[in-house]
Amino acid sequence: MAQTVQKFLDAMAHPRRAEIDALRAAIQGAADASGSVWPESVKWNAPSFATAGGEHFVTFRIRPGSIVQLILHTGAAKRTDPLRITVEDPRALLTWLDADRATIAFANADETDGALSEVGRIAGAWAAQLGPSAAG
Repeated sequence: MAQTVQKFLDAMAHPRRAEIDALRAAIQGAADASGSVWPESVKWNAPSFATAGGEHFVTFRIRPGSIVQLILHTGAAKRTDPLRITVEDPRALLTWLDADRATIAFANADETDGALSEVGRIAGAWAAQLGPSAAG
């Protein structure tokens, strides 16, 4: 599925493509380090990672223009009993939208580069709270 994402991004010609690719690699690296499989696909017109069970949990927002933002969530469907996600965030990267939804915005390449290891750690901590389907 990553090839589909690659083709999508190639066609898009996003001005911050290098940052998008670095963030994708950080998230995939976190999956690999944890022994998990997080399939990547295009969802909502952007790259998105899902648990092994198919529940999307990290989706990029890369439109309009030069936006680069990650949306961390607990899937596409609203849960009747929402999860309360907790993640250590000493650098205050997360902007919480609800107990089960947060964003990380990157204003420029320096911000992105400086946050790559934290993004991987946050994605791993987030996925770990989604239940057994998060593991690969």
